[in-house]
Amino acid sequence: MAIDIVDPIPANDANIKKVIEAVSAVTGVREADIMRKSRLREHVAARNMCFSVLRMGLGMTFMTIAAYFEKHHATVIHAVKINEFDMDTNVAYRSRFETILSQLGVRYAEKITHGDVIETIIKDLFRRQPIVID
Repeated sequence: MAIDIVDPIPANDANIKKVIEAVSAVTGVREADIMRKSRLREHVAARNMCFSVLRMGLGMTFMTIAAYFEKHHATVIHAVKINEFDMDTNVAYRSRFETILSQLGVRYAEKITHGDVIETIIKDLFRRQPIVID
């Protein structure tokens, strides 16, 4: 399931630096390595988290994020998509990302898909315990 930001924080230089610091603290990747063009897996994952927090948590545009990190906007779009995939498939990655959001004070909620709602209804239809009405 994806995360939906409830209250984004303002996009300014101080908050951008806070995001990079929080990602660095949680992932253990140095801030300089996040900003570099390194392709090491850990550095790329940390950078993806930064891009996603800046996009979702601060509401920055892909172009603005790309300019700040000296990347192409398509790179940022791809990174945000990869971040969503990693959050859905990797529990440790998701935990680190949620820790970053919590440290920054970004409120978030789970997005519920149509399929999740249907699945819940179907489970309730076929449950074996009788419904007791008081």
